[in-house]
Amino acid sequence: NLSDVFISVFQPTETARWSGNLKKYRLEGGVLVGQDGQPVIDPDTGLFAADAFSFWSDQPDGDRASAGGAASQLPIPSARTVLTNLEGTALVPLDAGDPDVQAALTAVPEDERETVLDWALGRDAQDADQDGDLTEARFDMGDPFHVQPLTLLYSGTVDDPVAAVFLATNDGFLHAFDADTGEELWAFVPGRLLNGLYRLYVNEAAATKAYGLDGEINLVILNDDGQPGLAGAERAILLFGMGRGGDGVFAVDVT
Repeated sequence: NLSDVFISVFQPTETARWSGNLKKYRLEGGVLVGQDGQPVIDPDTGLFAADAFSFWSDQPDGDRASAGGAASQLPIPSARTVLTNLEGTALVPLDAGDPDVQAALTAVPEDERETVLDWALGRDAQDADQDGDLTEARFDMGDPFHVQPLTLLYSGTVDDPVAAVFLATNDGFLHAFDADTGEELWAFVPGRLLNGLYRLYVNEAAATKAYGLDGEINLVILNDDGQPGLAGAERAILLFGMGRGGDGVFAVDVT
């Protein structure tokens, strides 16, 4: 988008859940650079350099998929806007304490449903850092295995664009990120994928990959006036399927 380059990355593991991320770089003179203005590709390997410093990151994140990037800018769980659809197309908050949302996790033991939802919203419910605090945030995303990020320019100027970046991941999330700050604006988890959260939460050794939203995202502009940005009667619709994650097809109005 303009001079900004958004790259989805992930780290394979031998368990059900793979970690992923979205990172931002910039093209300057045909060279991909980080926020420090230095090239991020090692010319000897063609891969990310160990000292690469992507935008949105607080420190150099190199070739480490889960470090920095949009994952590091996720809002704390209580500040996130995460939506789901329990029936039809009506959207409701993915509220861990909502009995209706808990009831949708039919494959999850009743006494674990709230904890699994808390974990999905980004709480360290399993104490991954072993500090005894189960309420703190874990800045972690699922993997975008077969999905490329998609950008949408809403308004602004070439020097100061107002844009969002959309990315689907195999933990079942469609994320919308602020293209400037990397902060998550909102996320959507289809109701049909809520039961799949349990396998990722348990995260046992797995011989097969776990898939969620694994289909490419397409953008349709209705009433397109041919000009950059959205204005007037224009509407922006994301169309995407589930790839290997299932047979659902979704249309989400992101105007």
